[in-house]
Amino acid sequence: MERKYTGIILNKKDSNEASRIYTIYTLEEGKIQAIAQGARKARSKLAGNLENFILADIFVAKSKGRGRITGAVAEKVFLNMRNDFESLNCVFRAARLLDKLTGIGEKDEKIFNLFHEFLSAVDKLAGEKTGTGELLLRGFILKLLDCLGYKIEANFCVSCSKKLLEKGNFFSAEKGGFICGACAGKEERKLSVTANVIKIMRIALNSKIASLEKLKVSEKDMENMKKITEEFVVWVSN
Repeated sequence: MERKYTGIILNKKDSNEASRIYTIYTLEEGKIQAIAQGARKARSKLAGNLENFILADIFVAKSKGRGRITGAVAEKVFLNMRNDFESLNCVFRAARLLDKLTGIGEKDEKIFNLFHEFLSAVDKLAGEKTGTGELLLRGFILKLLDCLGYKIEANFCVSCSKKLLEKGNFFSAEKGGFICGACAGKEERKLSVTANVIKIMRIALNSKIASLEKLKVSEKDMENMKKITEEFVVWVSN
């Protein structure tokens, strides 16, 4: 039985002297894995349409176990980001995280559309401004965690439910959001957070990823945001 998928290539690994195993996030079935026989051969036409982060129509013949890729037609290649190291690095990190946090066959159209939106935004802005790719990546991570059921509470203290004040707040990965200064003493593991980072994260959670490029973010705030999102990813992954 052959099935057509609309998918984005997350990664690939060599299987034997001639074949590769591809991990693909699809619109129809979430993450799948399939083997492409002969993809490592120099003259393989199939391999060119199965490079990392290509959006493609992929045809898979499947009975038991991994399917076999019988054909692929590239729809979007995202050429701009492939010529920009910062952008490509951010996309690799996003793909690794998506692969890590999702299971095989867990269909989620929101996640597919989110990753497609992220790739499109990074590709459009590639090479324009240093740091933009990192900001888009942080927005993607926040939205991905939200799709997976781990939305950060960014408006109220997760301990006392009071509205956050302008300053003196902290982040708790275990509590899933920010805590006010009055409640912070009760938490052993917490990260201080700037007022600007809270604002940026609110915008990221409620806006399109591409809109983040309009924000001006200092190096200090970017580092703060990176620490918070990475801390939360570690907690979610454990």
